Amino acid sequence: MLPVKWTVAKETWFVGAVSAAVQAAQLALVDNVSIFAGENMDDNINATQRVGDNTHLNATGGNTATSLAIAAITAITF
Repeated sequence: MLPVKWTVAKETWFVGAVSAAVQAAQLALVDNVSIFAGENMDDNINATQRVGDNTHLNATGGNTATSLAIAAITAITF
């Protein structure tokens, strides 16, 4: 049986601000053995890719998030 691999996204954006403390907690989980860094949504998805609440993703942000997730998964599976 193949080992399970998990990714943890860096994703704390809330109403236009990010949380360094939550980011640190997310990144602390990464061991690069079974838990890997996932998509970095805080640095790669800005307010223009979010709906009016400046938190949730619009269609463009959703597409960006999907691309980031695919890249993160591909990096650990191939």
